Amino acid sequence: TARILTSEVFKFFENADVRIFLYLFHPQTGQLILVASEGSRARTDPAEAGPPAGEAGDVFDRWVIQSQQPLVVTDTAGDFRFEAKDIDGRSAFRSLIIVPLHSAHQILGILRLESDRELFFNTNDLRMFATAGEIGTLALDNARFYERLVDIALKDGLTGLYLRRPFLLQLDHAFAKSFPEGLSLVMIDLDHFKEYNDRYGHMAGDIILRWIGNYLKEFSSAHGILACRYGGEEFCILLPDVGETAALELAEEIRAAVEHHRFEIRREHLAVTVAIGVASYPGQAKDKYDLIHKADKAMYLAKKLGRNRVCAASMLQGDA
Repeated sequence: TARILTSEVFKFFENADVRIFLYLFHPQTGQLILVASEGSRARTDPAEAGPPAGEAGDVFDRWVIQSQQPLVVTDTAGDFRFEAKDIDGRSAFRSLIIVPLHSAHQILGILRLESDRELFFNTNDLRMFATAGEIGTLALDNARFYERLVDIALKDGLTGLYLRRPFLLQLDHAFAKSFPEGLSLVMIDLDHFKEYNDRYGHMAGDIILRWIGNYLKEFSSAHGILACRYGGEEFCILLPDVGETAALELAEEIRAAVEHHRFEIRREHLAVTVAIGVASYPGQAKDKYDLIHKADKAMYLAKKLGRNRVCAASMLQGDA
């Protein structure tokens, strides 16, 4: 949506030496992030294109954000509203327009138009640009609302991980592809989780589950894999193009991370452990159902052998 917005607005100025940038506030960090740009010498490095990433922009952006009003500057070198010492001397632009992207009672971000020439923009340009910003804000708002609906439908509200059904659909897609190393499945179950709930209450259990979910999200993002909340205290990780040996190493990394984390609940520092089962296709499984079955059996073998350990499906006897 951001790319379409910048591209369409740029068409009004495509024969001119201008640049357009769209910045949005990150919903979690609040940082101003460059998401789309267009135009002559358009740059995608936020450090070179208006406000640096993680900051509230330059002096012009901050003016728009604080006042929540659009801004047109015909000559950055001579505008009485801004002191020369506050203007980055490295900036090439001499005139600009910035409009805030209003949504309800907050600002989603800013839309910024620059030119290297002074006296290039006028109030008519500002009026058109502001109208484009209003229309664009509606589109961006709808896109974010759609993303939230998708998250509600596909992801667990407590942990933020995928639910079982969309995860199984992704497993279908993985089996439709060909991976040199095959693919592996990791099943994770929290040890004695019912005892934590019974002793400390379900809110304590939610704290543990939420931390596990956040950890697995970061872990899966770092390794390019997919994690889901498979059941109450069960989690599942899909490892495309990962064989048994590498899958066991990743599973052990997860087990150790959980074991060494300390949860502070009711002024107590608690340790939690997990039992993990690993199965690989085509090594130990014939199809996706067999892969899930073998990973589940390997997980229960880990519980049977004393919990807080990783077991491979290759350790199972016979066709269990």
